[in-house]
Amino acid sequence: MDEFLFVVFSFLEFFAIFYFICSLFRLNHIEFLYEAIFASSLLTFVSYFLRFVSQLEVIAPFIQLACLIITIAVVFRFHFYYSTVMSITGYVGYGVLQMLYLILGNWIFSTDVATHDVLKFFLQGTSVVTIFLIGWIIDRKDVGFDYVIYGKSVTIRFSKTKLYLIGAISSFLALFGFVYLLVSGLVSDNGLMLLFLVAVQIFMLYKFFKKTGE
Repeated sequence: MDEFLFVVFSFLEFFAIFYFICSLFRLNHIEFLYEAIFASSLLTFVSYFLRFVSQLEVIAPFIQLACLIITIAVVFRFHFYYSTVMSITGYVGYGVLQMLYLILGNWIFSTDVATHDVLKFFLQGTSVVTIFLIGWIIDRKDVGFDYVIYGKSVTIRFSKTKLYLIGAISSFLALFGFVYLLVSGLVSDNGLMLLFLVAVQIFMLYKFFKKTGE
C-alpha cells in the first residue's frame, strides 16, 4: 500500500510541477497535456527506482532535477537552455514550498513528517494543492514570464540579462541544495554560508529584474 500511494502522490507532484511551469512561463496547459502526463509517469518511475530499488534516495532530488531538465528538452522539445531555466525554477520552487511545509509540520506534530506513515502523504498532498493554486493564480492574474521561446533549434544569444538569470537560478539551486542537505542532517549548521547564498540570490534577482526593466 505504501508503494502504491508513493506512486500516486509522486505522479501528482510531477504533474503539479509541470502545471506550475506552464503557468509561470505562460505556456498553454492543454497543448502540453499529453507530454506532461507522459513525463510525470516517467519521472515517477525514476522516483520509485531511487526510493525502493537503489541506494540513492539521499541525492534523489538532484537526480530528479537532472531528469526533469532532460525530459523537458526531449519530450516537450524546448532548447536545453530554456529547459534548464524552467526545470530549476519549477522544481526548486516546489521543493522550497514543500520544505517550508515540512519544517512547519515537524514543529506542529513534533515528529518527522517526512518519515511518518500518514503525514508524509498529507505533506505531499498539501504541497500539490498549493502549487496548483499558485499556478492557477498566476494564470488568472496573467503575471507569468514571456521569456521562453518554443523550439529546439532556437538560437541563444547570451546577454547580460541571460547571464544575470543564470546567476539567479544557479544561486537558487545552490541555496535549495544547501538547505536540503542541512535539513537532511548531511551538513552541519552554517549560518554564514546560508546568509551568503541568500545575499547572492537577492543580488542576482535584483540585477536581472533591473536589466529587464530597462
